Amino acid sequence: MKIIQSRIAKVLLASIIALLTIFTSVVNSQSTSGILFAQKPNGELSYYSYSGSPNLNNFNNNGNERVISSGWNIYSKIFSGGSGIIFAQKPNGELSYYSYSGSPNLNNFNNNGNERVISSGWNIYSKIFSGGSGIIFAQKPNG
Repeated sequence: MKIIQSRIAKVLLASIIALLTIFTSVVNSQSTSGILFAQKPNGELSYYSYSGSPNLNNFNNNGNERVISSGWNIYSKIFSGGSGIIFAQKPNGELSYYSYSGSPNLNNFNNNGNERVISSGWNIYSKIFSGGSGIIFAQKPNG
């Protein structure tokens, strides 16, 4: 059942990426909370939420985005860590995170919505992503 749900989520995510070309990136929340994050080229970060299976009939807010905030275009990569964590990498290699409780709107972000810097040097990796549960994977350009 989990394999089928994972495949459905991947197909849905691919469909949304294809349909939502106005976004710089769309990322899954990597959790069971049913949240997709989307970043626009103008720096707005939004989210879409759904309950049940990830199909268009189950999206909340009539399938419309909910804008979290702007200014996210200072990051070269944004990805979810699941469980209320958003990781953000700047072009200079600095990796930060934002945490929130409940829904990912600006009122629910911890640390007054400010980033918390983890460390620098992350720009040596070509790919960075989270597997959830506090784990970050990083791949160097040489594989």
